[in-house]
Amino acid sequence: MKKRYLVFAFLVTIISCNDTTVKNNSYHKVIDITYAVDSFLFERENNIPDFEAMKSSFRAVDNIYIMTFHGNFDELLSFHHKSIMEYFANQKSRERDKLNCSLFTYRDKTGNVFFGRNFDNRETGLLIGLFIPDSGYTSLGFVPMIEFKFDTQHPFDSSSVEQRNLLLHSAAATVDGINEKGVVVSVASIQKQFVEPDTSKPYRFLLHLKRNILDHAFDLNSAIDIAASYNVFDNSLHHISHHILIADSTGGSAVLEWHEGKMQVIRGTGGKQIATNTAMYNASEGRLNRSCDRFRLIHSSLANDPDTLSWQKGMDILAAARQVNVVYHFDDGPMRVSTQWSAVFEINKRRVTVCTGNDYSKAYRFKLHVKEFYRHYKN
Repeated sequence: MKKRYLVFAFLVTIISCNDTTVKNNSYHKVIDITYAVDSFLFERENNIPDFEAMKSSFRAVDNIYIMTFHGNFDELLSFHHKSIMEYFANQKSRERDKLNCSLFTYRDKTGNVFFGRNFDNRETGLLIGLFIPDSGYTSLGFVPMIEFKFDTQHPFDSSSVEQRNLLLHSAAATVDGINEKGVVVSVASIQKQFVEPDTSKPYRFLLHLKRNILDHAFDLNSAIDIAASYNVFDNSLHHISHHILIADSTGGSAVLEWHEGKMQVIRGTGGKQIATNTAMYNASEGRLNRSCDRFRLIHSSLANDPDTLSWQKGMDILAAARQVNVVYHFDDGPMRVSTQWSAVFEINKRRVTVCTGNDYSKAYRFKLHVKEFYRHYKN
């Protein structure tokens, strides 16, 4: 297979708020997921990606796809970056799906750090990849199948060679994840903000920035530095309609948001931070609570600073903030939104537990290791 990368328009947008209903969940079944990793990938001649090895690592576990990726992800991003810049040079903006998200990070009294994330959208499949870059840190990354235009009308066919080939671009379509250093990055949409271009900095598409952070950030501050080195954009070259929540294993966190053209850093306090779909820069806690029921619900759950948290308690919070068949009306008409997955990152353990399709009776657990572990890994 030729080393050739296709072009996709990637983005996730998350907006608005709504009432939620709390439900108790037992998580009575937990399925541990392991990845196929061939140790020879560390000894490839000229570091040429082995596309067949990547495709052969693909498998489905119920309604989650898993796959192992390796190679020079910086090179892949460079290819997509060129194509995206060419696209936006001839197009003012691009409309994408609207969806809602709820995010939080919390460090309990024992020092364990948790990161919770609800991904709300129209129905989509989920790929959770293990990413092993030639230069950089290993990571687990979440890739919605709608990034490759697969949905209920155009379902993914795993038997199709052509469709399996599209998944080779997943490093450039990762919406959130955790790396081996314990850095977690995710986003939620807010009202579109202008980004004043700095001529001394290159442009960086939002999804590509998240890949840069997962591959190269070793803590919160280094992730912020990576973001600050770019003119970050999403649906047009000079606008961004998201804020970014980043956390690390120390419990430090920050929301990156653009205000009056400049990137602002809003750091978490007291070992916790919440983000939904309201701009946070210069916003009081009271205003954020009034602006979104989901924000208020999560804030109330963490308000008493519980001494200990667990992935089950974190998942309870996300389950309470979930959405089920909520209809939103946008400029292009109505869209039905549900929580596609809830994920709790146990950052210190480099472990992620996922529930999908609003089914909280079953959970899938993923463990991330350092790169050297996979060098000697036996499937």
